[in-house]
Amino acid sequence: MTQDEEIRSLLLREIENARAKQRERDDHGWDISPYRDLKILQIDSRGLVGENFVVAALAAVGKEVKHYDRTDREQEKQWDIFCDGIRLEVKIATMGRVSPTFQHENLDKNRAFDGIIFIDVAPEAVYVSFVPKFLVPWSKIHRRKDSTYYKWDFRRADLEENGRRVETLEDFRRGYEAMLAEIRRHREERGPVEDR
Repeated sequence: MTQDEEIRSLLLREIENARAKQRERDDHGWDISPYRDLKILQIDSRGLVGENFVVAALAAVGKEVKHYDRTDREQEKQWDIFCDGIRLEVKIATMGRVSPTFQHENLDKNRAFDGIIFIDVAPEAVYVSFVPKFLVPWSKIHRRKDSTYYKWDFRRADLEENGRRVETLEDFRRGYEAMLAEIRRHREERGPVEDR
């Protein structure tokens, strides 16, 4: 080995050692996660994964589901999925590499949907929150400046504490059915309400 090769070899070894230490500190296990490829998908592709996951899960528990027709003009899009007479938005987020939080972007309260299904993917777990639109704390979550869009961050500890981990289709079905019941109860109490 030449001196140049020795120098390069030593430097590369130190870089790899530093990367391994940083992975231990910051990675939270993404390098060995079965969900790791989700982190590298573009945002639109990631969103489509979330929507397709929800469609598949609802179909697997016996629901008839209509997925938004993407050939329509995007400006007209008001919801992602239609099921049981309700319009659903789907948001998917992966846990940050540094902090155990999930950031859900582009929530628009002006869209005509009834509930949101939030999918939060950690390296070794999946959390799903089923939230009727009327229960979203719009005044407390972050609104983007000069925009109608909001951002809602979820902390992993809160998801764990509130029992949002979903491991089976039965877990998913129970969460969905609870949201559906809340939305229907809210509609009965308020009567028919026009969107927008």
